[in-house]
Amino acid sequence: MKNFKVNLSQLMFLIGTMLVVDNVIAQDSEPVIQANTTLKLTDSVYVIPDNFVRLVPNVGIVVGEEATLIIDTGLGPRNGATVLEEARRVSNNSTLYVVATHFHPEHTLGVEGLGPEVIFIAPNIQAEEMKNGDRLKNQFARRSTVAAELLRNVSYPTPDIFFDNDYVLDLGGLTVRLIQTGPLHTRGDTLILIEEESVLFSGDVLMQGVFPSFDAENSSYANWLLALDEISVLNPEIIVGAHGGVGEKTLISDWKQLLTSVAESVGQLKAEGLSQSQASRRLLDEISGKYPQWRSDARRINAAVQVVYREH
Repeated sequence: MKNFKVNLSQLMFLIGTMLVVDNVIAQDSEPVIQANTTLKLTDSVYVIPDNFVRLVPNVGIVVGEEATLIIDTGLGPRNGATVLEEARRVSNNSTLYVVATHFHPEHTLGVEGLGPEVIFIAPNIQAEEMKNGDRLKNQFARRSTVAAELLRNVSYPTPDIFFDNDYVLDLGGLTVRLIQTGPLHTRGDTLILIEEESVLFSGDVLMQGVFPSFDAENSSYANWLLALDEISVLNPEIIVGAHGGVGEKTLISDWKQLLTSVAESVGQLKAEGLSQSQASRRLLDEISGKYPQWRSDARRINAAVQVVYREH
């Protein structure tokens, strides 16, 4: 990783600038991946940043000697085609793989735009979620006219390669580990570690500047903390969440502290006799005051409170 320190510091400056100056504006932008914005993280790993736009993921491009891997695709084939163009700018490999950090539409429904030869790898549980994902897709399509157009007549893709817990992909000189974890944000969350470059694409499991998004019915604080312990063992130098900024390994301990603090605060509110809705309002005020640069997200706060109330 000859360029690690220089590229990471440059990237963190760019991400920080976007967060402070453009965060509020970006949240209301349309969910379209921007061409010609790809940033180089290490010698072999690139990211197309989400620019803090809702329903746009941080897209990864990993270039090996023999094959290229795309991580997440954007919302619909139009975004997938933009991702393919960006991948072709940095790689001449004819073999192209794609993996999604989880099944949500902005991560999987651009696969079609990557072309018919792309090889889609997914854990079995993520494939199951996609089979039952039309309700969520339709919810996303109702968010704006642009989202509706991006998802018009789009179906979830069928994986070419399935795995259960762990899959190792050789790109030629680069080893990529796919690790299914969860249920956390979804039942089929997938971590992607590029071992030689010490880069982790962590999906919604670990993000810089974004509040955790619990699967309110299936996830738990205990499971999430165990997942963070697993990530700590992987010891990544660079962490790219599904949304938000790019972080360093200190993000792991920061999230452990955040999750523990939230669980303790909400547990105390329940002990005081507050209802879930009352606790959600209180937690939203607390988080907004503590992290004013984060977007206000009542839905995520409600899910976090629901999980604590169930576990207690």
